[in-house]
Amino acid sequence: MTDKELEFSRVFDTATVGREARAVELTASAAECAALARRLDLEAVKALSASLRVARVGKGPLFRVTGALVADVVQRCVASLEPIEAHIEESVDFRYGPGENSASKRDLDIEFDDQDPPEPMDGDLIELGEPVAQFFSLALDPYPQLPDLDKEGWSPEESAGAAAAPGDDPSRENPFKVLAALKTRRE
Repeated sequence: MTDKELEFSRVFDTATVGREARAVELTASAAECAALARRLDLEAVKALSASLRVARVGKGPLFRVTGALVADVVQRCVASLEPIEAHIEESVDFRYGPGENSASKRDLDIEFDDQDPPEPMDGDLIELGEPVAQFFSLALDPYPQLPDLDKEGWSPEESAGAAAAPGDDPSRENPFKVLAALKTRRE
C-alpha cells in the first residue's frame, strides 16, 4: 500500500529524535474515520486518536514507538445486526529499523527477541498512522453482541419475527422458525 492508499497516514521524520523520546499526537479526520470504517466494515468510526512516544533504541537507526490509541466506533451485532457503540483503548508498541538494502542495516547487528522484526524505514521516515490503524483493527470485538441477548448469544425464537425484512412474502415460512422447530424436535 502506498501512502496515498492508506486511510490514516502520518509520516514522521526520525531525524528529529535525539537522545530524548519525542511525543506525537495523532487524530484521524472525519474523512479518515469514514475510510477506516469502510476498510474495517464498521457502521462508523466516530473518533480515533493516538498518543505516541518515538524513541531511539541505542545509538543506531532503530526506533521504538509506544503509546495508546483511543477510539469510539459503531459495530453491528452479530446476531441481530443492530448497531452497537463501543469505546476502545489499546496499547501500541512497534519498531522501525533500516530497510533491507540499507547500508545502515548491513553495519547494524541486531538481535531480535520474541517480537516481530522491525518495520523497514524509508530513509529517516517512518509511517505512524498505518500501524495505529492495524492495532485499532485488532482491538475491535470480532463478534460484537448486544448485552440483552440470551445466554447462548442469540435466540431464534425471539428473533424469528425480526429477521423478516419489510416487503418479504408473508406466506413464506421464516427460516429461523424452521431451525428453531428442528432444534426443539432434536432435544
